[in-house]
Amino acid sequence: MRKSLVASLIVLLIVALQCGDIFSQVYAPDSDWAGLTEYSVGNQDSVYVFYVDNEPWLRAQFSDSSESSYQWYKYDSNVNPTSNRFQLITGQTDSLLITTDLGGYMVEVNRESDDSTEFYVAWVMVDDVHLESLTLSNNTCQTLELFLSTSPNSYDINSKFTYFDLSTDAHHEKVALPNRNYFSNHVFESLNTLVEVTPTAVGIPYIDIEFENEQNGKTYGPLFDAAYRLTVTNPFGRGDMIVESDTIPAIATKVGIDIYFNTSIDNLPVWDKQDEPEPNGEALLEMKLESTAENADSLFWNIINDELLFKKGADSIVWRDKSRFDERTESFPSKEYMVPGLFEVEHVSKKTTSLAVCMDTILRTVEVDTSFINPESIPNVFTPNNDGMNDFFTIKEIETNVKSIKSFQITILSRWGNKVYKFSGNPKEWEGWNGKINGDGKYADEGVYFYVIEAVGWDGRRYKGGVYKGFLHLYR
Repeated sequence: MRKSLVASLIVLLIVALQCGDIFSQVYAPDSDWAGLTEYSVGNQDSVYVFYVDNEPWLRAQFSDSSESSYQWYKYDSNVNPTSNRFQLITGQTDSLLITTDLGGYMVEVNRESDDSTEFYVAWVMVDDVHLESLTLSNNTCQTLELFLSTSPNSYDINSKFTYFDLSTDAHHEKVALPNRNYFSNHVFESLNTLVEVTPTAVGIPYIDIEFENEQNGKTYGPLFDAAYRLTVTNPFGRGDMIVESDTIPAIATKVGIDIYFNTSIDNLPVWDKQDEPEPNGEALLEMKLESTAENADSLFWNIINDELLFKKGADSIVWRDKSRFDERTESFPSKEYMVPGLFEVEHVSKKTTSLAVCMDTILRTVEVDTSFINPESIPNVFTPNNDGMNDFFTIKEIETNVKSIKSFQITILSRWGNKVYKFSGNPKEWEGWNGKINGDGKYADEGVYFYVIEAVGWDGRRYKGGVYKGFLHLYR
């Protein structure tokens, strides 16, 4: 009998909601926050939130405030069918309902003068959420993980603020929270300004703090000791909730390296920073490797051999170095190893603590040019008349037209085969032939001369004959 009565009440309630001609006459004047449901269709019911130190209560009355009698019902989501879910609360016949049992309530209000009946629904919730602590969950080389402890358990908090859609037969559950998440409005910050964190790190209850190394794409944890603070703005206006962690040691390390080439042609080095992803230079390549690692105690450098040279029997690592971070951060590979080929410069930073041994590694490819002499850069005429134009027989634009030459010799012969000039040495240091016998004797006669270039590249390639010998015309 009672179930059929409740079923009839639910039907009347749904009809009233859909018709939209009944206004809510169930109140919670002492509630701390009030809102409306978001049913799929029809009028909406009230949602009342009480803070933890405030006792929840509801009051009902007939729409015209007439003297009435009351029956209260409590929503039970475990009852099926859904039309029977409002269950009678025995002994509750007053307009005032004081309760600590949260959830949905329906009141049947019967006007005594003519036995007219109205039904009202309200959802009662209590915000008793408390942030207990922010503690270390896991501290690794790649990430720092914090754990937010809450009361009640963070996994259950959103379910405290739910109601059911009474406008549909299925009674789907809905969340009465802004952005559907109790913790959606928050600020997470580091109390050490050297550690910058982002709001996206927060995923309650676990908060992951990690960063990306732009030089190698790997992640690392904080590089400085820091404490952290989480501030949650209460969605119901209860005020900010703040929790802080203890200071957590930084155990991660971040590697980085800058590569410099010596571009000087004399004994004083001129270090040119190489910003290209794969810089190249000519043999014998003189480099400076400068570490930009952070939070390290040890540094390691290795130069991994060109693959083809390794297959020919050379060592896999052609050069290595190490140092303590507080002693030096620069290293100078021996240039005799930097012959033509592709080499991987490997740099490792290492941080050792009682918690872990953290290492970060980066690889940079450096190409040492294969040997090269551009035959088109060898002129076939020059005019050593001291007019400042074309006074020397030399290779044009030698910096770009001669690469990675180990030994170089040029011999100039007269048309009868007599040697008139010879140079052996670094082609980059050759000023050219000035048209004098042996470079410092009398002026050579005008006419045709014959040149022969003999050279060997650092890759073993030999330059002799063919396009590297030819005729040269001297005019004055």
